[in-house]
Amino acid sequence: MSAALLIDAENIPAKYADNIMKFVNQHTYIKYKRLYGDFSSNCLNAWKNASITYKLEPIQIFHLIKGKNTADIALCLDAIEIAIQDDSVDTFIIVTSDSDMTVIINKLSKYQKKVILLGQDNTHELLIKTCDNFINLTTLEEKQQENKGQIKTSTFQLK
Repeated sequence: MSAALLIDAENIPAKYADNIMKFVNQHTYIKYKRLYGDFSSNCLNAWKNASITYKLEPIQIFHLIKGKNTADIALCLDAIEIAIQDDSVDTFIIVTSDSDMTVIINKLSKYQKKVILLGQDNTHELLIKTCDNFINLTTLEEKQQENKGQIKTSTFQLK
C-alpha cells in the first residue's frame, strides 16, 4: 500500500521540509507528494526550493481575493479525489496546523483511510484528536538537532 503526502505550504514553514521528508520516507512509499500554496508570493520561496529537492508537486493557487483559503480547499478536494479513485492509497499524511482540516480528516476516516498529521506546537487539540497519529514538527526538529549534537560530540571524542 502507499500514502499521499499533502502539504499546506501556506501554513507550515519550509524550514521543516527536511524533517518532514525524513519522517515520511522511513514509513511508507509515497505515491503522491503535493505542496499547496501561492508560489508567486515571496514568502513561499523556500518551499519552491524544497519542491525541487524532494520532488514535491507544487499545486499553484493564485489568491485573487485576499484572506480566502483556496489552497486549503484545493488540498481537501485532492484528498477526496485520491481517496475515491486510488485504492492503493491507504494513508494520508497531511502537513498543517490549520484546524479547518478537521473536516477532511473526518471524511478520510469515513473512507477507512489512516491519517497522520504533521503540525506545529500551535495545532489545535481538536485537530490532533481527529487524526490517527500526530507528529509535532517542533519536537521532531528538536530531536533532529539533539541527534546531530550527539553525533558531533561522539565524533569529537573519538579524535
